Order: sequence, then C-alpha cells, then structure tokens
Amino acid sequence: MTTFVAPFLCLACARVGSTLELPLSCTAFPDGIPVGILDNTVDHWRPVGGDNGMQIKLSRNWDADELESFLAELPLPTEE
Repeated sequence: MTTFVAPFLCLACARVGSTLELPLSCTAFPDGIPVGILDNTVDHWRPVGGDNGMQIKLSRNWDADELESFLAELPLPTEE
C-alpha cells in the first residue's frame, strides 16, 4: 500500500491531467510522477531526470498564502 502523507505541489501544476487516478501522471512524467516528487523530497522546480525537460508550471498565478491554503486542503491519494 502506498500512502502520500504530505500535500504535493503537483496538483497546483498545469501539467497534471484532470483525473487524479493512481499512479498520478502529467506531461512531464506520463508513466507516473516519481514518489520523490510526490512526497516533496525532490525539488521539481529544477530539472529532474526523466521529466522530459518540463518542471512545475503553476496552473495560475498563485500568491504564497493561496497556494499554502490550497495545498493544506488537498485530499491525499492512497493506493491499497
């Protein structure tokens, strides 16, 4: 079972699709976003191996407080 315990920035990214099916994927990682990015141990504001040259691109102009509030309210996906 995989459980993500930290909110992740991916859901505020324009590159993530509209469905939140596991494994979570995006245009940078079409076969699934690496766990290190999902659990915030890998900084994807910088290039990461296998990201096809694409990093986080926020889906809109967030101010810091809005983004923090958005991330705090996210439902966290789980896989059983």
